[in-house]
Amino acid sequence: NGTFHIEFIGIEYAMDVEYPTPKYITTQESILYEYVKSKHSTYIYFNTGIHDACLPIKNFKKARNYAKNLRKYFDLALKVSPNERLIWLTTSGVNPQKQPLKWKKILTNRIIQEFNSVSVELAKQRDISVIDLFQLSQASNFKNLTKDGVHYGAPNQPYYLEVARNILSHFFAQENLKYEEVEVDDNWNYDPYHGWILSPTAMLIS
Repeated sequence: NGTFHIEFIGIEYAMDVEYPTPKYITTQESILYEYVKSKHSTYIYFNTGIHDACLPIKNFKKARNYAKNLRKYFDLALKVSPNERLIWLTTSGVNPQKQPLKWKKILTNRIIQEFNSVSVELAKQRDISVIDLFQLSQASNFKNLTKDGVHYGAPNQPYYLEVARNILSHFFAQENLKYEEVEVDDNWNYDPYHGWILSPTAMLIS
């Protein structure tokens, strides 16, 4: 029996300057080098994509811009953790039937799948494992849970709990531990700096 600590750190884009520090300009450098590195996390599960897909640039340029930034992000992460300890999560899909009209052309499953193809290829080039959350998000029992076609509510809602189960299942398999159904409760605490914390073994960056 053991307790697993999953920490969620909100990073909005593949590359941005929202959280600069005196030493680093980009959020990705600040979080990876000044915070994550000091935690000695067993595994780092990370994703970015939804907000990158919403940037106000032409669709045909979005994937190219995303690839350029994500390539840098992956290479920064590899300086903090070996590739076998990094796991990429593909970006969840949307439910167009529930999206507000103004977002239907901006954020589509076609764009998300294009982004996922880019990210999976970059991960494979670096021998980084991938967990497919796009397919999970499109399952009928989860797809209809989102109110705006994109967001699934608080972290203790069914879809996010299933994501946590997928991560823990992967962790057990990597560590050659016997996996049994993991009871993921809704004991989440919110810290305004670090985000949602579930109860230091694995870290989730999204």
